[in-house]
Amino acid sequence: MRRELAEIVIDETLPRINVPPEDLEKYLRNHDLDPNISSEPLQLFSDGHFNESVRKATERLEKFVQEISNLGLSGRDLMANAFRDGTYVNTSNIQPENQQGFIEGYKFLTMGAMASIRNIFSHGDEERRSPEECFEMLLFINWLFRCIKTVT
Repeated sequence: MRRELAEIVIDETLPRINVPPEDLEKYLRNHDLDPNISSEPLQLFSDGHFNESVRKATERLEKFVQEISNLGLSGRDLMANAFRDGTYVNTSNIQPENQQGFIEGYKFLTMGAMASIRNIFSHGDEERRSPEECFEMLLFINWLFRCIKTVT
């Protein structure tokens, strides 16, 4: 059997999938993640598809905002319009004097997330990011979900 194993030729051009460090995965699994993150994006992360997990999470954020706002926009334009007046931003834990600034900042953060996170992973071959960096992005996107207020 050793001879047979030694004769195996591995194609070095094939992509390698690495699982995330156990502590990062465990933290994500035990964190209070939004269902939009704790489903497919988390599984992709656990399976070692770090870029794809972040791409999926940002696409879910975009779709969620489209659904609650009934806007037929996407990307930065969607976020700029959906969050321009605070209708969909949860400010219940923000002091009244800071709410307007929070709303404006949140709008710019979501616009930035579309430009600097979603777009780079959705449009072309972006270099594989580390599990640590994608872990941070997933938690940031989770926080963005947490700040959204749905209006009924």
